[in-house]
Parts: sequence; C-alpha cells; structure tokens
Amino acid sequence: MATNVQEKSQENPTLKAISSEMLQTLGEIAYVATACGLWNHADDIFNGIKAVRPWSELPMISQALARMTVCDDGRAIEILSNEALKMNPDNQIAKTFLGMALKRCGFAQKAEKVLNEVIESNQDARAVEIAKTVAAEKF
Repeated sequence: MATNVQEKSQENPTLKAISSEMLQTLGEIAYVATACGLWNHADDIFNGIKAVRPWSELPMISQALARMTVCDDGRAIEILSNEALKMNPDNQIAKTFLGMALKRCGFAQKAEKVLNEVIESNQDARAVEIAKTVAAEKF
C-alpha cells in the first residue's frame, strides 16, 4: 500500500513541486514553533509534511524529537510507537529515540530493551552510537 501511496503522491504535480529543501525548512519552523509553545501550530505543520510525504516516517520522527525538546516525552512515545514504527518497524533511529523517550519518562526496563535491540542489531551505526550514549546516561 505504501508503494501505491508513494506512486500516487509522486504523480501529483503539486506534490512534486514541493522540494525536500522546502519540507526541511517547514520542519525547522515546526521545531521552533514547538519550542515556543505553539504545539498546535507545530503539529499542523508536521501533519502537512506528512500529507506531502505519506510514505515516509521521517516527519513523524522529527515531530517526536520536537516534542522531546520541550519535555513532552509521553507524546513523543505515542508518535514513535503508533506512527513512525508502525510505518517502518525497522527504523533504528526511531527505535533509538523511542528508547530515549521511554527512559526520560521513567520506563527504564522498556527503554533498556529497545536500546539493546538497536545496539545488538547493529544495522545503523548512527543509531547504535546514540543508543549506547542514551543507555549509559542516568536520567
């Protein structure tokens, strides 16, 4: 199904006209909006990015990170678990940030399990490095 959505989205001339750079800029604006307490506006921007790139979990990871920046780790857990990792269960960066959010929320055992899965899988060097750092941190 994701392939069909991706193909239809790529066929749409309006969506094709929206560059990755523009989406990155919008993501940065949403991140700043989150930091300024404008969560609803930030979520609207992230939802717009998701609509333009419905096959990608990256906007969801960005949204979760923005929430973590303002200590809304519970919402970050929801976004990562119910959206990003449902779309791509193998995304090691999403798993790593889920582990971080779980740890920050006091779910140490769940966090350790997720972080150890990332470390042991050794699929993404960046994710492994972050996971090791998070696992060693005391929250």
